[in-house]
Amino acid sequence: MEVKSAITTAIAFEKKVRDVYADASKTVKTPEGRKVLEMLAKEEQQHIIYLQERLKEWTTSGKLTVGDLPSRVPSETVIRKGVERITSHLDSSRKDVADPESELRILERALHVETETSDFYQKMVDSLTDDARNMFSRFLEIEKGHLAIVKAEIDAVSDMGFWFGLPEFDLEIQG
Repeated sequence: MEVKSAITTAIAFEKKVRDVYADASKTVKTPEGRKVLEMLAKEEQQHIIYLQERLKEWTTSGKLTVGDLPSRVPSETVIRKGVERITSHLDSSRKDVADPESELRILERALHVETETSDFYQKMVDSLTDDARNMFSRFLEIEKGHLAIVKAEIDAVSDMGFWFGLPEFDLEIQG
């Protein structure tokens, strides 16, 4: 896949993921879940803006400047360690979820689109070179963090514990 097509496809994936999170944030009843989904939707919107800038740059100059792509989401490893650390402190039920089946369906949809997006980024990392490969590597890293968040929340809704809103673990990157 050529760089212009890869960026255009990435924009479409990011819009799809953003829309899933934005719609889900309007449906989820828990303030903590809503806050996380809103944050993820905003982050996906930042990805769209970043990719649109790279597309414009590529189209006008044939070059790609891979700038910093910040994320409020910690790495997949950090998320897993945080979930493991707090699991022993948690009650195994989610009393704050009014409709766990509905929330589970929303989260499964988010998991599906994040998986599709991550798979696309992995293909780009495997097939592109130089700056394009580096850019998509960063996107893959961020999307793996998003997947870990969605999986953790699915575990929570499935009565395996929850971690949103607990002071021992938050989504802020630790220095």
